[in-house]
Amino acid sequence: MHPRAFIVAALTVLIPVQAAAQQPATTPDQLSVLLRPGETIWVTEQSGQEVKGQLLKLAGDALQVEMSGVPRSIEFATVQRVQHRHADSLLNGTLIGAAVGGGLVGLGWALWCSDAECDDGDEYIASSIAIYGAVGAGMGALCDVMIKGKRTVYEAPAGRAARSITVSPLVTRDVRGVSVGLRF
Repeated sequence: MHPRAFIVAALTVLIPVQAAAQQPATTPDQLSVLLRPGETIWVTEQSGQEVKGQLLKLAGDALQVEMSGVPRSIEFATVQRVQHRHADSLLNGTLIGAAVGGGLVGLGWALWCSDAECDDGDEYIASSIAIYGAVGAGMGALCDVMIKGKRTVYEAPAGRAARSITVSPLVTRDVRGVSVGLRF
């Protein structure tokens, strides 16, 4: 393979692809497709209180959630946001790691061999690209295993936000007062 063609191929592999995030559901029907019973979910109510529990089922216009062994029904009319535990797919990290590992070594070989006659055989070059591609794939998969977080799967429509006033005491060692929060 000609060194310039190899550089073009390596750079093509390394060009990032734009990922589009999935929009959260805005209706209970849409949410039923995204969640399964038994999943850990966090429900933020319009009052701002967040509760964590296991989803039992979606029943009509309510979420059935088990919190500390006690079932609770939460009406969708009071829900602002629903999030669930999200583990990242291993595939994208593996592919990105393989492309970076193999691509950088391939680019290095292409630059090294462009000015001088390469004494190394094509098999040696291909095997080093494959080895570093595999190492990169392993590192990318490891990074994806460590990514865990919450993903929003339901967001209440914008016009449904509740207006509220929150008043709470503010007491520290040096300060005593009241904290007031307005939501509109």
